[in-house]
Amino acid sequence: MEKFYLILNKLDKTKIENIRKELDMIWKFMIFIEIFKRIKDEK
Repeated sequence: MEKFYLILNKLDKTKIENIRKELDMIWKFMIFIEIFKRIKDEK
């Protein structure tokens, strides 16, 4: 786990921000798909 933090520290802040944005997008996309599946199942 410590190695992971060391790698993160080596990355510049902009890269970390980009990664966070991408993770956020993926997360929202997954939630959207889940909701879509449930709506589809109810019909």
